[in-house]
Amino acid sequence: MLKRRRTWAEVVQAVETVKGEPWSAFAERHGDPGRALVYAAAWDYAGMTLAEIGLASGGVDYAAVGMAIRRLVLRRAHEAEAENQWNRVAAALAQKE
Repeated sequence: MLKRRRTWAEVVQAVETVKGEPWSAFAERHGDPGRALVYAAAWDYAGMTLAEIGLASGGVDYAAVGMAIRRLVLRRAHEAEAENQWNRVAAALAQKE
């Protein structure tokens, strides 16, 4: 059985819930993993391309989106809190099925 793809809004809402603050509060904050969490979840759960993610998030270049996702993957491997946040986002998106 195929999983239902999530929308950009559902992905953003899941990350906002995990972080406890709105997208507008963390989207432009330097060093905050929230934006990368949204990008990675949109890639994995919404099936969006890097270019689509960049456009949806305000015109970010696809290469920057890809780099943010790669950095999040590395961060998750070395930081328990980053992995914990990712798992909570994934659980929130899985509940919506």
